[in-house]
Amino acid sequence: MIAFLLLTAPGCSPAPRWIAVAGRPDVALFDRQLRPTGGLRLDAPATALEGAGDGLGMLIGSTVGAQGSVSWVRRTDGVTILQRDVGSPVGGLWLDREGRRVLALKGGPAGSLGILLADRLTEIQTIPVCSEPVGLAFAPDGDRVYLTCRPGAVVEVDTRLGIVVKSAWVGADSGRACGAGRGDLSANGTLLYVPCAATGRLLYLDRATLKPWDSLTVGAGAAVTAVTPRAVAVILLPDSNRVRLVNLRSKTLVAELAAPHPVDVALSADGRLAFIAAAGRGGADGELVEVSTQSGDVLGRATVPGGGRAVYVWPGRRDTRMRWVTRP
Repeated sequence: MIAFLLLTAPGCSPAPRWIAVAGRPDVALFDRQLRPTGGLRLDAPATALEGAGDGLGMLIGSTVGAQGSVSWVRRTDGVTILQRDVGSPVGGLWLDREGRRVLALKGGPAGSLGILLADRLTEIQTIPVCSEPVGLAFAPDGDRVYLTCRPGAVVEVDTRLGIVVKSAWVGADSGRACGAGRGDLSANGTLLYVPCAATGRLLYLDRATLKPWDSLTVGAGAAVTAVTPRAVAVILLPDSNRVRLVNLRSKTLVAELAAPHPVDVALSADGRLAFIAAAGRGGADGELVEVSTQSGDVLGRATVPGGGRAVYVWPGRRDTRMRWVTRP
């Protein structure tokens, strides 16, 4: 008999259960009320976090100098189950929608997208993409991904075929690079939003053509953007210690708040909550900040010893998966 299991449904997205923040070098764990619940001791600084569908395992990308590694770590006791060197700094990790492959964003002057088998962490393909890749967003079908790269490029990759489909230069009207940061796709997948640190604008790119469709001023130094299903963008401006929430449909400012050098953001499964990791300044501790994306209210803050580098929330937006299981 063929049976299927629908793990979660978009209409009844579960509330966050735990949050992980990569510090220097440990990963700090927090419960739903932002209370510390322990941490994971690491041999190298963590630079990327991803969780398994059951919430019990974590993928952790680590970087030392020009070298990087990917590890499966058991969240409950911090035991490293498997670790592989990947040869380059790891800037991001994502499981595909079936949970069978890991996509690793590998940085450096010759940036690439590494595809690894999830159960063994064996790298089965390396796709050269661009110099200094900084972000990745999944298309709704889960097979196409869109990478942004500094100083200004967008690359579309078919992960099933393992090829670059197309790429485009992202620049200001003057022709200079926009200083592209980590972008995100709209809920329906038609628009790719790319923040430009140099120009202070958020570009609306047509996903089909990668050509500009519109833009919005969000502030100089815009580095990271996460977009909710209700078209609210959470935009990090680390140079000025600010976070801005902007309604992308009305182009109005929802809220602005302070955070000491914000570097990463993760949204809850329904997009109503944003969890922001702040690195801190001058050796000071960082922060984990919880924000309502509807009102812009700060709902909680927690100290992150050593400063935050990456944040992950479980369940998150991409933890919704349908799996088919064959049973006798």
